[in-house]
Amino acid sequence: MSEAKRKATKPGQEEKPEVFAISRENGKWTLSRREFLAAAAGASAMAAGLAGCKSGGQGGVGKAHSKTITALEISPDAKSLYSSGGNEIKRWALPYGALEKGAKYDLDVADFEIMPGSKMLASVGSDGLTVRELPDFKGDGEPASSATAMLRVGASPDGKLLACVTDNNIQLRSASSLDVITTIDNAAKCVIFDRRSRLLIAGGKDGRVRVWSVDQLTSSTGQDAAQGSSEPRTLEGHADSVVSLAVTPDNTTLATGGSVGTIRLWSLPDGAPVNTINAGAGGALALEVSPDGKLLISGSGDNMIRLWSLRDVKLRKTLKGHTDDVTALEISPDGRYLASGSADGTIRCWELPSGKYMGALLDLSVNYDTIKGVQYKTHTVTGQEITYTLPCGSPIPPGATCVCNCVPGSIASPRSTPRTYTYTYTYCTCNQVHYWHPN
Repeated sequence: MSEAKRKATKPGQEEKPEVFAISRENGKWTLSRREFLAAAAGASAMAAGLAGCKSGGQGGVGKAHSKTITALEISPDAKSLYSSGGNEIKRWALPYGALEKGAKYDLDVADFEIMPGSKMLASVGSDGLTVRELPDFKGDGEPASSATAMLRVGASPDGKLLACVTDNNIQLRSASSLDVITTIDNAAKCVIFDRRSRLLIAGGKDGRVRVWSVDQLTSSTGQDAAQGSSEPRTLEGHADSVVSLAVTPDNTTLATGGSVGTIRLWSLPDGAPVNTINAGAGGALALEVSPDGKLLISGSGDNMIRLWSLRDVKLRKTLKGHTDDVTALEISPDGRYLASGSADGTIRCWELPSGKYMGALLDLSVNYDTIKGVQYKTHTVTGQEITYTLPCGSPIPPGATCVCNCVPGSIASPRSTPRTYTYTYTYCTCNQVHYWHPN
């Protein structure tokens, strides 16, 4: 069986159906040409297959991880999205959303943070703190004998400090040496630094939010301060555990999310209460603020994402699609896209501020035990039709059409290219050709 060929031809010119070989490499099913997957991923920005072929809309969305998505981060250069779920960390190419790399570890990854000003990723879990080199996740953790299980991690914007949450305390560490500077006796659920790296803020299991001066904690008397000789500012109002935190870009407002019920807004640095938002019974498991400071976005235990106006704290949009708790949120640096992660194992992408659904990232190895062919066609922003083939049941981009026969498509080279070539990709559906893989 021959490998599909890409040929320069006139738009609309048909070619004979081709067959793609399927092979298993390192335990994962892969197509025979890397370029094929890249082409399929490029059909829609931030999506590698974005809506259910059979049910339309968001139905049948494929998974990015087999377990709950615990963290999402976009790289400083905006070229990669990193995700964690179970014992895996994955890297997705932006803006197309194609899976570039995955790494699997012995224990689950509870949280991670890209360390500002470096090419390092700090991750935490049952094996403690591990610093991994980007983009390939190489790195070493603490010796197993001294490792303490950690739940969350936060990095200061100036790149100097890490805050690691354990069951009973918060460890403030040097980002360069990873040495513990001080240990704060506090049972926290989440932690964040303010935008100027002057405040360390923790959401507590007891419903209180505590705010420490970073200068005080890192001074020669920081250990004494942490042990209680100088108490942190305490913000009270939540009736349940505080599980999410976000600070506005201008550093004037802190948003805190409860596991049930409310989102509260506080002024910084004084901590005065500003407003309360009824987030519903699902609470706010994740919070993000848009780069322009206009939107507060919450992910809830009722499977919903809500977009709130920070100006008047009114609900602007409710985004539906996830089938389990929304556990992680990340906004692109330009504020145009939102990525959401859920306990359903999916990572979905949305336009901002419209809230329009764009699609879900797809890892074929998580979703398919057997491989069959299916075809979809879609249009580029210039109106050109392109036809792609994915495994049967794959999600496809919104606006694309499932087809049952070979329909050629064409795509022009980027506008920046001096000369324009038109290529035709012709792929067959499972009605006309069967994918195959070696036994």
